[in-house]
Amino acid sequence: MSRTIFLLAVIAVPGLSCSDPFSIPTTLVIINDSYQFVPDTVMITHGTTIEWKNESSQYHLVQADSDAPPGLQEMELAPVGGETREYPQSFETLLMTRPGVYPYYCTIHAQMPGVLIVRRCRGPRALCLPPPPAKLLPSSMKSVGRGGRVAEGGGLLNRYRA
Repeated sequence: MSRTIFLLAVIAVPGLSCSDPFSIPTTLVIINDSYQFVPDTVMITHGTTIEWKNESSQYHLVQADSDAPPGLQEMELAPVGGETREYPQSFETLLMTRPGVYPYYCTIHAQMPGVLIVRRCRGPRALCLPPPPAKLLPSSMKSVGRGGRVAEGGGLLNRYRA
């Protein structure tokens, strides 16, 4: 009688996890006491959950343009332990389903800008890799991107198709 032995090969791929194939990836943005969003520019694929967490001692009112998804248009974030009726929580979690580029800022602290870039994922989520970071240009500069397209400067962020 002949026996056949089958070997199972396991390949480790960085960034892939098999712990829960149905979980939604979460990205965290921290608001600190230095009046900053950390990181201030976030690039994710659509279908990702993102959480803004206020770890500072100040209240923050985060707003985005009117074309941003509804939850991102206005977030009232209390400092930890400072929840009130107007600012009921110190964090906000949103599931980002619409690709786009969404600049946001704190209306109370003008020095706090941030940018959320939601990219369309083509193919299985595990194979989606983020593109290189966007370059922010002053309003007087131009650069040529992929495909020969010209991106003109315009302040904090140049809008492009995600």
